[in-house]
Amino acid sequence: CRQVLNYDGALELYLSILPWIAFAPSKQQHLECEIGLGVCYYKLNQPALAKQHLKQAEAFYEKEMPGEKFLPITKALSFLGNIYRNQSMPDSAIYYYRKTIEANANYFGKEEHVRVGLDYIVLGTAYMQDDRFREAIEYYDKGIKIILEAGGPEHEDLVQGYTYLSATYARSGELHKAEAYFRQAEALSHKLFPPGHIYHAILYSNGGEFYRMKGDYGTAAEMLAKALGIFEEKLPPGHINIALTQLNLGLVLNKLQRFSRAIGYFEKCKEAVVSKYGETHYVLAKSYNGLGEAYMGLKDYPRALEALEKSLEIAEKTNVRPHQHFAAPNYNKGEVFVEQGAYGEAIRHYGLALEGLGYNGEAPGEVFDYKRVKTLLDILDARARAYQEQFRQTQNEESLSRSLRDYQSGMEILDHVVKSFREEDIASLAGEFYSFMESAVGAHCEAYWQTGERRYLEQAFELAERSRAVLLRKAALHNTARAYADIPEQTLAEEQEIKRRIAGLAAAIDDAVQEGKTRMDTAVLGLNARLAEEQAQLEAFLEQLEEDYPRYYRLKYDFRVLPVEEVQASLRPGQAQVAYFIGDRLRLAFVFTTDDFRAAQ
Repeated sequence: CRQVLNYDGALELYLSILPWIAFAPSKQQHLECEIGLGVCYYKLNQPALAKQHLKQAEAFYEKEMPGEKFLPITKALSFLGNIYRNQSMPDSAIYYYRKTIEANANYFGKEEHVRVGLDYIVLGTAYMQDDRFREAIEYYDKGIKIILEAGGPEHEDLVQGYTYLSATYARSGELHKAEAYFRQAEALSHKLFPPGHIYHAILYSNGGEFYRMKGDYGTAAEMLAKALGIFEEKLPPGHINIALTQLNLGLVLNKLQRFSRAIGYFEKCKEAVVSKYGETHYVLAKSYNGLGEAYMGLKDYPRALEALEKSLEIAEKTNVRPHQHFAAPNYNKGEVFVEQGAYGEAIRHYGLALEGLGYNGEAPGEVFDYKRVKTLLDILDARARAYQEQFRQTQNEESLSRSLRDYQSGMEILDHVVKSFREEDIASLAGEFYSFMESAVGAHCEAYWQTGERRYLEQAFELAERSRAVLLRKAALHNTARAYADIPEQTLAEEQEIKRRIAGLAAAIDDAVQEGKTRMDTAVLGLNARLAEEQAQLEAFLEQLEEDYPRYYRLKYDFRVLPVEEVQASLRPGQAQVAYFIGDRLRLAFVFTTDDFRAAQ
């Protein structure tokens, strides 16, 4: 019955022999019955009963058959991992996925087997769910390598590996890599599987994520609708994959401003999750946050706040602070309060959103991945704007000062990104973050126009110059700098290796904090010490780089801006110099003469 996917029939048969299981002629038969019951309940979307029988199977195996080679136990361990992953318990999922890898490697006598390769890919999904992208990519790569070597370039499990790699790169902002792996998965999937196959649904679902991150919301909606159709046909009602696809489709429809349709999908998602997983699932928190965004779009602010508060209540029950699930609803509550003119409340919730990201305003070295940096800058920009509005209302200069401080903090983060991130990360950041720099320049100009204090205008000019040098020049001129300076490949490789180690340690620190460890925990202190050593090594490396290859260093790292006084001193009477800043919303001309400095829009 299980072979032909008749899980109801299989469950009935297993239950009929359950009273006699204690008298089974062999331990293997006893174990197979428990595992069979667990698998059937899992496939029939009854996770609580599935977990009960699979845990019983695990306990029986460890007591009666420890270390024996028995393939069905690997299925039990893998399904337990799936259950915990679906219940938003990634640490428990990771534990069982690792046990699955060990059990399969033991059974087959080696790690280089396609089953073990797939196990590594599945392990990566648990890390991706927890936004631990670098570790997810590491395990996807490992699994794909094993499958390629053991099963060849057209093995069907490669479709999952390429698909999940694409989704993870999309979520971490490396869209060029995301698209490349998506195309690989798409070509192989259509070659190996007939229309309507479940792997097509997985592909379309993750393709929707790629197109959403790319900003092509129309194509994302089409992909997700295709995925949902296949999932609803192939999976039982309320399955977590159906709920996740409904959630993501609702989020995309929000972007397309189809708010009423989005609300329908969020409500369906909520119903499915509550019926199978209860009131404390992370997908439920995200659904309420999506509902809040939809009601914001409809200008129904009381309902928006109600939904966002519910999202925070669920996050409070299921996650340890700081956690990213606190960031989005607090940010959205801030946006609602801005619309209502309650800038003090907006500022408070933006601060809570920053806390949810683990940001304290002092440690940009711990901000390491694209998604977190982008979200952080969005929140800093929003809070800075709220402070500006508060200043306009009250003329309290402390509000103005805090607004500009947020922009300066954001620029410090971007300085860190340019200095410490790898080249492939930088390429993803350049276009995305120019709007933040534009806002920072505009805010300082406005502060000058409102107060007449020249220091704000000088800071605006400095930011305008840094906005070119810090990120856009850095991303565009890496290869130019390399060719121009005739720098050895070995030196470039050393530069990138130090940055890779810094990124890895920063990720490990962030993961430890997300798991609930304090900054004074021994493990976190050890990681911070190693991070400090690597950052000191990078500083020493850059000093040596400046000495040995000054042209390369100047192009990539020397972003000093000429002070206004020096620009003026270089001019003769009657001369003027104009520096332009051209953004999407802001167009400025900074005009210098020997005795004057001003900005004009």
